Amino acid sequence: MIVDAHLKDGNGISVVNTILRQNFIPHVFVTGDKSGPQKHRPNDIVIDKPFREGYLLEAKKRAMVNAP
Repeated sequence: MIVDAHLKDGNGISVVNTILRQNFIPHVFVTGDKSGPQKHRPNDIVIDKPFREGYLLEAKKRAMVNAP
């Protein structure tokens, strides 16, 4: 999953927490402010917006390696 950490009408972090209670899915947070995801999910992969395609591809690879 590619998840925006700060959604207009919600919170991407809480969405990921809910999904991961059911089953692990590799995920990457994208955000303009890393402090939220790093505070609530410090072991997760977070990249800053705006980002280049290469950053996203590298983050995706890291997320897949971190999968249980």
